[in-house]
Amino acid sequence: MLWMVMEIVHGNLASGKKATQREIWYRLKPTGLFSNPASVSNAVLDVCSVVSAQCGAEWPMKPGEQPWPQ
Repeated sequence: MLWMVMEIVHGNLASGKKATQREIWYRLKPTGLFSNPASVSNAVLDVCSVVSAQCGAEWPMKPGEQPWPQ
C-alpha cells in the first residue's frame, strides 16, 4: 500500500504538482486498498517517515503517534 502512495507522491513531485491527503485518498479509493481517508493519511505519514530516514533527516513524530485525534 505504501508503494501506491509513493507512486502518487513521486508523480506529483516529478510534474511539479501538489496534492492534499484528501486528493490522494480520492485517487486511491477506487483501488479498494484503503478503507477510509485516515488510513491514507497514515500511509502518507509513513512514507514521510521512510523518506526522512533514508535521507538522514529527523522525523518529528514518534512511531505510532498521530498528528490528530482519532
